[in-house]
Amino acid sequence: MIRESEQPILLIEDDPIALMQLSNAINAQPGLTALTATSTAQAIRVSKERPPAVVVADALVGSDDGVEAAAQITASSGAPVIVVTAAGTERLSPALRQLHRVVVLSKPVEMDRLVAEIREALRRTGTPPAVDSEFLLATLYESARIGMCVTDEDRRFVRVNRAYCEHYGFSREELLGNEFTMVLPENQREYGAKMHDDFISGEVPEIPARWKVQRKSGEVRDVFVTAGRLLGTDGKRYKVTTISDVTDQMRHEEELARALEEKQILLREVHHRVKNNLNTLSAMLDLQRQQHLDQTGLADLLKVSINRIKTMSRIYERLNESDSESRVRLDDYLQTLARDLIGTTGGPRVSIATSADPLWTDVDNGISAGLIVNELVTNSVKHAANQEGQCAISVLVHAAERGIVIEVEDDGPGFPEGFVLEQSNSLGLQLVQAVAGQRKGRVEVMPGDHGHVVVRLPGAEVEPADR
Repeated sequence: MIRESEQPILLIEDDPIALMQLSNAINAQPGLTALTATSTAQAIRVSKERPPAVVVADALVGSDDGVEAAAQITASSGAPVIVVTAAGTERLSPALRQLHRVVVLSKPVEMDRLVAEIREALRRTGTPPAVDSEFLLATLYESARIGMCVTDEDRRFVRVNRAYCEHYGFSREELLGNEFTMVLPENQREYGAKMHDDFISGEVPEIPARWKVQRKSGEVRDVFVTAGRLLGTDGKRYKVTTISDVTDQMRHEEELARALEEKQILLREVHHRVKNNLNTLSAMLDLQRQQHLDQTGLADLLKVSINRIKTMSRIYERLNESDSESRVRLDDYLQTLARDLIGTTGGPRVSIATSADPLWTDVDNGISAGLIVNELVTNSVKHAANQEGQCAISVLVHAAERGIVIEVEDDGPGFPEGFVLEQSNSLGLQLVQAVAGQRKGRVEVMPGDHGHVVVRLPGAEVEPADR
């Protein structure tokens, strides 16, 4: 059978044995196929049906002039000619002079020399032989570095490549004709057989997945498997499977997972200890405050310090309650902080309304935002409450283009006329400026009839969270 992808080489030879030898030599070469003729008339007819890429002609074909026939063929096809002769060139037909691209070889001709001349003729004409698609696929299949196999409807190996054999430690002969489940661990063979049958029948798709397989030595390895269905020319269904060994990769992933788990446990332990230490410090200060209740100024000062410590402690409490070791939900944290401040600053006479975008942020930014809210709310309770101790405070936190914005507003009389924040003696406002400065932020006292402070933290990294 002549393939369209191959270069046809016309062989003109009246000796059947010599013609068979030439034909076999040509057909054994990838990208070449032999056209044969035992007479000049047949050669001309064959060349009209399919123009040759190269003509190889015996100088004398029976009683006919092979060179003359080659000259006629090349005149119409432009194919180069190789003349094979048992006589010298001086005894060749005058038609030889008509050939511009001709090579003369003396008999007996070595087949390797003939093939080399054919390929050189093709190279000179700019028509290199096309690669046989079947030959190319077979070469790619065999030389692939991933294991590949083909199994039939009976689950038996019908083809395996070298990489597949090397992976499992079996020879090709040991695999071919045997059921593929021989490379699966015993406890997976029934399941693997069912998956194979369902896939090859077209009932279910096979999703690329990791499988446990067993080598000839008994060693169990992890492989990543992909599969495809193939309908053969015999009308039967086949399954093409590829495998890539991922044992080392999975072992590395498991080691990373263990290291990450250990790190998470360590971080949770650190957070837990920090929270406990802060709570212990807060409790000690509260004991001090209880002993100095008669000294109002000192007791209030200790209460403010306790609130600051609790603000930081609350962050670590949130970390222990969440699935993350390094991030907190800023909105949840600030709402909890606001509820705590109601109880520790003014009780039921103080109301705090909190509105915050659902945001994730890291521990440092969370602590900064918490301390800022704590100080501003405490300052509002201290200066905005009326004679009955009543005060309404709103806390607004939202994401900005680069960071977050915190706004605290109360219903008090506001800051005095001519107030300059940078010259304030309030420790709380000084702390707000210091914390904001660490984040390259800015604190603004807004004009108006009520107290209103806006803090912008451009360096705070936040991420939107689902409500």
